[in-house]
Amino acid sequence: MQCSEPGIIIGADIRACVCCGGWFVEIAGDTLRANLTKEFVESFDLEDLPLPVTLDWIQVENPCLGDEIEVSCIRK
Repeated sequence: MQCSEPGIIIGADIRACVCCGGWFVEIAGDTLRANLTKEFVESFDLEDLPLPVTLDWIQVENPCLGDEIEVSCIRK
């Protein structure tokens, strides 16, 4: 996998709702939410945000809020 699309991790979704959680990622001007791997999240400090990344992703098939994505590859 190439992790070819540019994006920016802009912050954590700390809302307390059934469909909330994950990380806000800006891709091509849209703000989406992604559940990132624990290993990736542990590789950066919150002070690094916003964090430019490259990633490969797809829209979640049955989204709860409509903005969820599934990340298959991500790199700093």
